[in-house]
This record gives sequence, C-alpha cells and structure tokens, in this order.
Amino acid sequence: MVGAHRCDRPVRLRDGRLLAIECKVSNSTINSRKRLNGDCGAKAADWRRQFGEQVIPAAVLEGVYSLGNLQEAQDRQGITLFWAHDLQPLTDFVTAAVA
Repeated sequence: MVGAHRCDRPVRLRDGRLLAIECKVSNSTINSRKRLNGDCGAKAADWRRQFGEQVIPAAVLEGVYSLGNLQEAQDRQGITLFWAHDLQPLTDFVTAAVA
C-alpha cells in the first residue's frame, strides 16, 4: 500500500523519493483510457496530494494505447511511462537514481 492505494511495485530511490509503479495491460484504445488515465491517473493524483514531490508516479505498459491517452498521462497527470517490451529505460532511471 502507498497511502490509500495499492501499488504494483513501490521502489524506494536512494534520494528518498518513492517510484510508485503501476503495471497496466490494455487491449484497445478505449480500454487504455480506463487503465491508464482512470486507474493510474487517480492514484497518481492522490499520491501527489498526499506525498507531494516525494513520489514519482509511473506505469509500465503493455498492449494498445491511444497517443492522446499517453500524452494526457504524461503531460497532465504527471505519470512517467515505461514499456514492458523495453525495460532498459526503467532500469537506467532506477540505476541513475540510486548511484
């Protein structure tokens, strides 16, 4: 649990921040709105209200997502996105944050 919500993978970074990772799979662009912008967006907003800049909401995604929903998640909801088929950027981020 992170605050009032379950978090698929909470990762404590060396600088004390928390990388709160949600893992989402979507099989259609319509479903992507619910999974990413609805589920992850609500958690991200609550975590930011409760923990401020100490939390980095993130999502590891697989499947079909609309470009508009991805942009909304990043630009308006402040969710850092990673793709399940290429986890190297996530690995690089965590390594850089703890080094």
